Amino acid sequence: MRTLVTFILRLWVDQTREPAWEGQVECVADGARTHVRSVEELARFIEAQTATNHVALDKSKENKNV
Repeated sequence: MRTLVTFILRLWVDQTREPAWEGQVECVADGARTHVRSVEELARFIEAQTATNHVALDKSKENKNV
Protein backbone atom coordinates (compact mmCIF):
# COMPACT_ATOMS: atom_id res chain seq x y z
CA MET A 1 0.00 0.00 0.00
CA ARG A 2 1.21 3.51 -0.79
CA THR A 3 0.69 6.46 1.51
CA LEU A 4 1.45 10.11 1.04
CA VAL A 5 3.85 11.67 3.53
CA THR A 6 4.37 15.42 3.11
CA PHE A 7 7.54 17.26 4.06
CA ILE A 8 8.39 20.96 4.09
CA LEU A 9 12.00 21.76 3.26
CA ARG A 10 13.47 25.19 3.92
CA LEU A 11 16.94 25.89 2.53
CA TRP A 12 19.35 28.72 3.23
CA VAL A 13 21.89 28.93 0.43
CA ASP A 14 25.21 30.69 0.95
CA GLN A 15 26.18 32.11 -2.41
CA THR A 16 29.65 33.20 -1.28
CA ARG A 17 31.02 29.63 -1.42
CA GLU A 18 30.03 26.44 -3.23
CA PRO A 19 28.25 24.26 -2.37
CA ALA A 20 27.04 25.74 0.87
CA TRP A 21 23.56 25.31 2.23
CA GLU A 22 21.75 24.32 5.38
CA GLY A 23 18.12 23.77 6.01
CA GLN A 24 15.23 22.57 8.07
CA VAL A 25 12.94 19.72 7.14
CA GLU A 26 9.55 19.18 8.75
CA CYS A 27 7.17 16.23 8.56
CA VAL A 28 3.69 17.70 8.21
CA ALA A 29 1.95 14.63 9.69
CA ASP A 30 3.45 14.90 13.16
CA GLY A 31 5.31 18.22 13.17
CA ALA A 32 8.71 16.60 13.72
CA ARG A 33 11.53 18.70 12.35
CA THR A 34 15.29 18.76 12.22
CA HIS A 35 18.14 20.92 11.00
CA VAL A 36 20.08 19.45 8.05
CA ARG A 37 23.43 20.29 6.52
CA SER A 38 23.77 17.42 4.04
CA VAL A 39 21.74 15.29 1.70
CA GLU A 40 22.57 12.30 3.92
CA GLU A 41 21.03 14.00 6.98
CA LEU A 42 17.94 14.85 4.93
CA ALA A 43 17.62 11.26 3.70
CA ARG A 44 18.02 9.85 7.24
CA PHE A 45 15.24 12.09 8.55
CA ILE A 46 12.88 11.16 5.71
CA GLU A 47 13.63 7.44 6.14
CA ALA A 48 13.00 7.66 9.89
CA GLN A 49 9.74 9.57 9.43
CA THR A 50 8.37 7.27 6.74
CA ALA A 51 9.16 4.23 8.89
CA THR A 52 7.45 5.91 11.87
CA ASN A 53 4.42 6.88 9.78
CA HIS A 54 4.03 3.34 8.42
CA VAL A 55 4.02 1.95 11.96
CA ALA A 56 1.45 4.55 13.06
CA LEU A 57 -0.75 3.87 10.03
CA ASP A 58 -0.58 0.11 10.57
CA LYS A 59 -1.58 0.51 14.24
CA SER A 60 -4.51 2.77 13.34
CA LYS A 61 -5.76 0.15 10.87
CA GLU A 62 -5.51 -2.54 13.54
CA ASN A 63 -7.55 -0.41 15.94
CA LYS A 64 -10.28 0.05 13.32
CA ASN A 65 -10.49 -3.70 12.77
CA VAL A 66 -10.98 -4.44 16.48
